[in-house]
Amino acid sequence: TGGIAGLFLLILLTRGFGQSALSVASLTLIGRSARTNPGLAMGLYACLTSLGFIGAFAVLRKVIQADPDEWRAPWAGIGFGVLIAALVSAGLVRNRALDADASHPDGVPEPSRTLGFALRSGAFWAFALGTSFYGLVASGTSLFNESILAERGFDKAVFLNVSIVGIPFGLVANLLGGFVATKMHLGRLFAAALLAFGATLAAFPLIELEWQVYLYASALAASGGVITVCFFSVWRKLYGPAALGRIQGAAQLLTVFFSAFGQALFPAVKASAGAYTPLFVVCSGVAVSLAVFTFLVRVTPLSADRMGEPP
Repeated sequence: TGGIAGLFLLILLTRGFGQSALSVASLTLIGRSARTNPGLAMGLYACLTSLGFIGAFAVLRKVIQADPDEWRAPWAGIGFGVLIAALVSAGLVRNRALDADASHPDGVPEPSRTLGFALRSGAFWAFALGTSFYGLVASGTSLFNESILAERGFDKAVFLNVSIVGIPFGLVANLLGGFVATKMHLGRLFAAALLAFGATLAAFPLIELEWQVYLYASALAASGGVITVCFFSVWRKLYGPAALGRIQGAAQLLTVFFSAFGQALFPAVKASAGAYTPLFVVCSGVAVSLAVFTFLVRVTPLSADRMGEPP
């Protein structure tokens, strides 16, 4: 029992607190330093983060293959790497520089809104719920993808290929989405990405050929890449820098709950309905509904809006 309690505590500190805090802090850092048009910076951030994960997993895979029974050394190595990154970050990040970026050239602080204001606005819930729902589907499909594909008649080789084929499309979508976010209304871009996501889910039950699986995986990765960049980019544009960390933290908290629920939802539907297909149909409808909600809600940048009613 003590071992289980210790394991739970360590997982809570590393994943529940450490990883979540790093995510919110890094997003807030980019958001505050990228001023009022953070789309391209967030696209590059998302792309580099994905590349970092790919590189880290590649190195870890080599280490584990060299000594499959030893986990302590790799785990300790990750810990030392995080400590080194913490020291480097402490030396590079300066609050006074961020505060200077939060002001206009004439020294007047940039207008900002509070967390309470954000929570009362439709735009907050459009982006938070849309991205959280994407996370719900992504967590469920990634965890049970082999079983999902087997239900459509595809073997493990196809599953392994699918795990790789979507990566470049997701990376390109991160960069392209970041660029488009500087030119296009974020609400419209986010709604379009959700529509593409919903259409991809709706098409999955119709898949019969292997090339269709790869097309599905590519479309899913591309729509998800744009959804992610929009989610990263929108908060400062709508609510300013003062409460940016708290607002992003609240939105991130929602994504964590949805992702955890997704990992339980997919096997539950499989057990009760005997197939995953009904869930894809329902998820497609939810994604389209969220796209319509985002399209209808008022998403107005703070710089172009009056300090009045929630957007």
